[in-house]
Parts: sequence; structure tokens; C-alpha cells
Amino acid sequence: NYSEAIVITQTDGTGIYVNRAFTKLTGYNLLNSPFNWLGISEIIESEIKLTKIDKSPLEIKISVSKIILTDQTQGRVYTLIDQSANLLLSRKLEASNEEFEQFAYAVSHDLQEPVRMITSYVQLVQKNIEKGNTETTNEFMSFILQNSIRIQNLINDLLQLSRVNRKGNIFVETDLNEVVKIALSHLTNQIKNCKANVPVAPLPIIRCDSTQIVHLFQTLIDNALKFRSAERNTEIQILSTETEQEYIFSVKDNGIGIEKKFWDRIFIIFQQLNSRSRNEGTGVGLAVCKKIVERHNASIWLESEIDKGSTFYFTLKK
Repeated sequence: NYSEAIVITQTDGTGIYVNRAFTKLTGYNLLNSPFNWLGISEIIESEIKLTKIDKSPLEIKISVSKIILTDQTQGRVYTLIDQSANLLLSRKLEASNEEFEQFAYAVSHDLQEPVRMITSYVQLVQKNIEKGNTETTNEFMSFILQNSIRIQNLINDLLQLSRVNRKGNIFVETDLNEVVKIALSHLTNQIKNCKANVPVAPLPIIRCDSTQIVHLFQTLIDNALKFRSAERNTEIQILSTETEQEYIFSVKDNGIGIEKKFWDRIFIIFQQLNSRSRNEGTGVGLAVCKKIVERHNASIWLESEIDKGSTFYFTLKK
């Protein structure tokens, strides 16, 4: 969202008012503005180039309309819209539309599959009842229950995905050491069952949505547990490094690894690279992680080697 910058002048081009949006956009106020409004007083609507107070270029769309001032003289109102803001908004809309199309396709495909399974097994149960054959009815009912639970999990994960931007908390100073402790506490049973070792290096304090970052770490650690190797003890390392502008966090495992051709695909909703017999996930978890990181104006990526393990990296601003 952005506000329109407003300038009001007398007919001779003398500025008598600028709003806060104008100062935010250009860096100038009413007294030090160098712009020659008289020179563009006859323009109805056009795109022009100005220079900000920091000397950077500014492309704007400007429109002019006449008004009567309080002293009954004629004046003009200039409305300025930052074209880069328009372009950014346009790109966001395009990305949102693309994401919605991807979302709609995935939902129609992944939700229909368990529904079809339920329908098929209900029909088999009905036939068994009609024939008086109850031997396989319990088995069919078990399949129905499994697919019902799968639909419920899909819907819950989709709600989680939709809430990342809409229901996020404000960013506050957060000790990520405590965040990871909470994430690990949520996975106590899984870690114990896998006999996994999860060393955590000292982590920084940053401004973030702590609840979402707990979810981020928890999902990445949980994935490392799910895709562990049966040939060695499970080791998951949580590390951080830093640059001038940001921290780079990593969750590194020694699991089964992921082929390079799938590195980007796994962040897309409902993309599962392993059979459901091995992993009972819905394919939404990493899509939620990507959303969380994007909300923090950062990035997430993967490096992996088959049979050696995977490392998920993500950045957070200082």
C-alpha cells in the first residue's frame, strides 16, 4: 500500500502545501522543494522524471487539476504516483495470481484423490453389506478413516499456509536460542524415537515473528527426521553465520538427500518427492516455510547430495 503525493500551488507555481507522502517520496518538504510546478501546470496527466533529495531518479505519473483556494484565487493540485510502486504492486499481483492458479490446481488434484478413495471404499462396503460379506469390511473402513484423516490434515495445512500473511504477529526482539528450544520440545518424541542427535550452535537475537520462526525451524527439523537414513545414526546440525546485512541459518542433516532437479520444486505446495508409505506429510510444510521467510523479506534454499544429506538455508535481516 502507498499514498498519493499531493502538492498544491498558486497559479504562479508557488507551492503552498505538500503532504507527508510527498516528503516521503521525494525527501523534500514545502520550503526546500526545487521543482518548477509552473512548468508543468498545463499538463493534465503524464509521466515525468524527477530527482529525489538523495539524487536518485524518480519516475512518477502526475496529474493536474484546478481548484479555488481559500482566498478565492485559482490554484492547482498536483497528484504524484510513484511508478516503481505501481510496478511493484503489479508484480505482486502477478505473483499472487500465479500462486492462486498453482494453489487451485494443487487443491483440485490433491483433495480429489482421497475423496475418490473414500467414495470407492464406501461403494465396496455397501456391496459387502448387500451380499452379507463382512470379512473385508473392517479393512475397507480403515482405508476410509485413513483418507478422511488425510483430508483433514490437508485442510489444516492449507489453513496454516493461508494464515502466514493474514494472521502473522508483529516483529519483536527474539532470542532464536529460545525459539529453537521450543521447536525441539515440540519434536521430543520424534527425536527420541529416531535416537537423533541435534546440536545447536549459539544463535542471535533478531526482530521477527517468533511464532512463525518456531514453525519454520520445527518443520525443517521434522523433515530431517522423516527423511533420515537407515544406514547411520541421525545427526541434525543447526548453525548460523552472518553478513553485514543478514544472518544465514542452516539446518543440516545426514539423511537420504534430494536430487538437484527437485531443489526448487519442494517449496511448491503439495509437492512430495517420496511415497506416502514413508512420509505421511501433506506436501504443504515447505511451502509454508517459504511463505514465512518471504514475509520476513528473506530467502530460503536447499543444497543436497544423495545418500549424504541435505542442508536447508534461510536468511533473516539484522
